[in-house]
Amino acid sequence: MPTVQKYTVKKVGTFGDIAAWSLQGQKTVTGGEGGIILTDDKKLFNRALLQGHYNKRPKSEIDKSDDLYKYYLTGMGLKLRAHPLAIVIADEQFGHLNDFLSTRNEYATRITEALKKYPFIETPTIEDSTIKSWYAYGLQYIEKNAYGVTKEKFADALHAEGLVEVDIPGSTGLLSTLPLFIEPNKLLGRLYPNNLPLQKNFPVAEQYIEQFIKIPIWTFSDESNIVDKYIAGFKKVCDYILENKGL
Repeated sequence: MPTVQKYTVKKVGTFGDIAAWSLQGQKTVTGGEGGIILTDDKKLFNRALLQGHYNKRPKSEIDKSDDLYKYYLTGMGLKLRAHPLAIVIADEQFGHLNDFLSTRNEYATRITEALKKYPFIETPTIEDSTIKSWYAYGLQYIEKNAYGVTKEKFADALHAEGLVEVDIPGSTGLLSTLPLFIEPNKLLGRLYPNNLPLQKNFPVAEQYIEQFIKIPIWTFSDESNIVDKYIAGFKKVCDYILENKGL
């Protein structure tokens, strides 16, 4: 039997043949838009290069002996490369990544310590051996332990305390329920001539989504006061629910 290497000893980006990161505005390292791929497979790199570029880069970076070289002038007919300014912005931020992660972990720890005592809030649990990046801070709201206060009413109460970034994200859900994964033929008929079968029975994922509430994790040291205000607002609402057995 082959030895299975634990994910905790491998860096993100070293799994599989290719990895990708988004540089969209809410990411830890951002250029506003754009993205990065990482691969040690030259054939995959060449195809990715032709997907987003044409002319100069493919001409200089694809070997002339490669079958794909003849496509250097047009690529795949698309121009999907990020704007150079976005890449410069992101590149500068990479030099601060460790500081970003340290601050985010500090804030996340403070939030967890403040909220973990409430029976209707389940805070994230992550192995200590991993370096956490905290794209956002996701909570599980257990309505049955909150005296019937719904997730929506709970979020409304937090908003009333000025915590405007408390979010029940409508875009977080099962991919298998989205039209792109059920009826791709109506949008991408050249690739999918027929509907795809609806995939069902994901009880754990469905429960997670049903209970999900998200808040940001801030990045800079001068945002500590914002974290304090969010902790205070959560505690005020949560304490009220416990003391009054509802809202």
